Order: sequence, then structure tokens, then C-alpha cells
Amino acid sequence: MLALGYFMTGNMAKAIETQEKAIAQLPQDDRAEYEATLAKYRQAAEAESTDQGQAVPTDTDDENSRTPDDPPGAGG
Repeated sequence: MLALGYFMTGNMAKAIETQEKAIAQLPQDDRAEYEATLAKYRQAAEAESTDQGQAVPTDTDDENSRTPDDPPGAGG
């Protein structure tokens, strides 16, 4: 749910990071649905960066996260 909150507020990097951490905690047999959601987050992040002409951040440090009020590419 936290990853979804980040995603819905436009913080794609944090959504991806949080979803990855959640998946790492799950048994292998329970990961499929969460991995599908992660793929959607990654696709949305890629589409957003393509629309804005920017690369998708792969480093999800707090420095690279942004809030909905930050301009695209700004650190958090």
C-alpha cells in the first residue's frame, strides 16, 4: 500500500524502491502479483521520463526522490 501511495502521488522512484523491498520479503510463491505491479510502476516511470525527455532514475536514494510539488528531475 505504501508503494501505491508513492505511485499515486507521482513519486515513481520511491514507489519502485518500496515495491522492490516488499517483494524481497515475500516467499517466492507469493511474488507474482507484486512483481506485476512493480512492472507497471516501472513502465509508468519510463513513460513519464520519455514524456519529459529525462532518464528514469535507477538510484532510489532520498536525494533522487521527488514530491509531486518538485519539478521533474528535482531531488527530494
